[in-house]
Amino acid sequence: MHRILKATKRLGWELKHVPTGQRLLVKRWIVFEVETWVTSLDLPETDIVEIYYQHAIAEQYHRYIKSKLDLERMPSGSFKTNALVLWPETLAFNPLRLLWILGKCIFRHRHRQTTQRGRLRTNIQAWI
Repeated sequence: MHRILKATKRLGWELKHVPTGQRLLVKRWIVFEVETWVTSLDLPETDIVEIYYQHAIAEQYHRYIKSKLDLERMPSGSFKTNALVLWPETLAFNPLRLLWILGKCIFRHRHRQTTQRGRLRTNIQAWI
C-alpha cells in the first residue's frame, strides 16, 4: 500500500461590505489544504493524483445527470438494470441540454433574476 500526501498553501480573502465613502476592508488569512490517498496502484505519485482527480470529475458529471433526470434513486439493485434505465435517459438528456443552451433567447420562459441558475426540468416546463 502506498500513502500519498499533498499539502497546498494558499491565501484566502474575503471582501467585507462597507458603506459608500469608507475604505474597503479585506480580511485575509492563510489556508492549508491537505489531501491524502491510500492506494495499491504501482504508479508514480503524479499519475495516481491525476487518476483520483479524473474520478472525482466523472462523479460530478454522474451526479449532475442523475439529479437533472430525477434519477437520484435508481429503480433496481442490479447494476445491469440500472444501466439499462440510465442509457436512454442520457440519450434524451443530451439533445434537451443542447436545446436549453441554444434556445435560451428563442423560447419564452418565466421571468426570474439573471443571477439564479435554473434546473433543466424547470426550464423545459417553462417552455411548454
